[in-house]
Formats: sequence, structure tokens, C-alpha cells
Amino acid sequence: MDSRAFRLSFPAGTIFFEIDRAEVIDYKNEKLAKFTPQCSRRTVPADLVLDEWDKTLINHGFDTSKKTLWIVEGLTMYLSEKDVVALIHKITELSSSRSLFLCDILNRYLLESPFMVNQLNFLESLGAPWIFGTNDPEEFFGKLGWSITLTQAGEVAPNRWPFPIAPKYVPHIPRGFYSEGVLNPQKLPDLNGVEFPKS
Repeated sequence: MDSRAFRLSFPAGTIFFEIDRAEVIDYKNEKLAKFTPQCSRRTVPADLVLDEWDKTLINHGFDTSKKTLWIVEGLTMYLSEKDVVALIHKITELSSSRSLFLCDILNRYLLESPFMVNQLNFLESLGAPWIFGTNDPEEFFGKLGWSITLTQAGEVAPNRWPFPIAPKYVPHIPRGFYSEGVLNPQKLPDLNGVEFPKS
């Protein structure tokens, strides 16, 4: 579980919102009860797919006029494409023009790779299948209002990554990406009639 609010230092006045299901937050709060957050930590109990989490977030004091760093980590692969689009669109609606966005994302080649079959079957047996990936994250996020830069696992800390890293221009390679996004000037795109890539 993410522990950034407890283990990192933050600029004065930082408010750290954690959105997760109520039972997850309760469990985490119990385990971290003896530790002190390094910022103003606010927990927001909500299901990012089933609930109107944006309204719940605002009710917990989120200010849409303030610069926000969104961290969507370990999530998109478990959602359908429709749910990923809905999630990112809500983030876009809530964001000021100076906001940033971080997200890890898989490509379809990884989800369809023979070497992933056993891992994917295991995840499905746990009731947590990996579903979503895109072979063109820049286009995908661009249509949702964000200009992103991609980094592959191993490019940041190569001493911690034991596998070869194929250059991004080599096609048809299974990949996982870290994406860093900046909100486009036009901000809210019109999603009516937009068809997102299935690749």
C-alpha cells in the first residue's frame, strides 16, 4: 500500500488525499496508527469505478483551483478501457491548468504475450485480472487532455532492473510504462463520439 504521506517530505501546506475503498483505508489506518504523516493527510473512502468519487473528494476539502499532482498507481490494468477513460476524464475536470499526472500503464503486447499467460491466469484466479493496456499511451492520454512523457521500467534505475530494455521505436515489444503528464492548455476535451484505440 502507498505510504508516501508518511515516508516523504512535502512542501509546507501540502494536502495529501488518499482515495480508496473504505475497508482498505480502515485497514491501512490501523496498521499505520503509530506513525505520523509528513503532510496533511486526508483519506477519502470511495470506489473509483462505482462511486461519484469526485464529489466525495470535493466534500473532503479538495480545491479544484489549486495545482494538483495526481498519482494513479497500480490501478489502470485492473479496469476496463471505459472505466479508465471515465477515471481520467474526471481527473481532467478536477484539475487546474498547472496540474500534473503520474500513472503506470501496460501495453497490449504485454497482456497478450505468451510469457505472461501463467501470471495473468494467476491474477484472474484471485479475482483481479489485468484487463487494460494500450500500445499508444501518448495518443490515449492526449485525447483525454494530457500531454505525457513515457519512461520504461529500467530507464530510471537500471541497477534495479535485471532485464534488457528495448528502445521505444522497436515495435511489438511487451512493455510497462511510467507516464508523466501535463494538462493541455485546452483542458477539457469533448469526448462525444471519440473512439479510443483498442491496441
